[in-house]
Amino acid sequence: MKPLKDTPDNPLLKSGRVGLAVMRVQPLHRGHARLLEVMRQDCDTLIVGVGSTQHQGVPLHPFTFQQRVEMLKSIFGDSVKPIPLVDIESQLATDDWVDYVLEKARKLNLPTPTDYYTGSAQDAKWYVNRFAQLTDPVQEVAGVRCHTNPTTGRRLHVVERAVTGYPSATEIRGLVEQRDTEWHNYVPARLGKYIEWHYPPHLRVALKANDLPDPTLYPTGTRLSLATPGDDALYQLYDDGKWRPLSKADLKAKY
Repeated sequence: MKPLKDTPDNPLLKSGRVGLAVMRVQPLHRGHARLLEVMRQDCDTLIVGVGSTQHQGVPLHPFTFQQRVEMLKSIFGDSVKPIPLVDIESQLATDDWVDYVLEKARKLNLPTPTDYYTGSAQDAKWYVNRFAQLTDPVQEVAGVRCHTNPTTGRRLHVVERAVTGYPSATEIRGLVEQRDTEWHNYVPARLGKYIEWHYPPHLRVALKANDLPDPTLYPTGTRLSLATPGDDALYQLYDDGKWRPLSKADLKAKY
């Protein structure tokens, strides 16, 4: 996918704000896009912490870090500055998590964030001591609450995900894995083919067909069952481009 071109710099088109959001992007869906669009309208720099990058190709974490970066940049171009984050088992009672995120950004020579963007007040609690408290002065416009720290000027934005009516990422992944095409309604249309091709085939239910289809239409690892009476074999597309029945050992293998 060819990234969108950024608007050329102009000294009159700047806010001086540096936005930060943290999300897992598994996959990038319309709720993420709404939040990041609000941040793009406000800030000169968009830093996106991509969470749980120690996992990939497993339930809850199907995509690699690089694939998630490609999805972000296909929609928001180079205006997005992604940073990889791993789970550190921090507790809400401490500021270990937010300090870890800010330190990762600093080590990548990114500017210090002035604004944090989140989809819920619950998530916001991890960031209040470095941005703004949920009790600080607030302005609400079109379902977005902006709290401003009166001392530092830092801001905490709650782009409430509950008002959109979009399903959660967990529900979207469930639709993808069950091959229910409804999931296309909840992700940017430009990502549809990318998600189809890169979602790990072993996490999805087997296709059903009357005949073995053209192998170039599916990613390696796709599984398929035939409607032919008496043929209860499960086929898999291998790296050489051929469909072959899975052995009993393959069927018992755990991913």
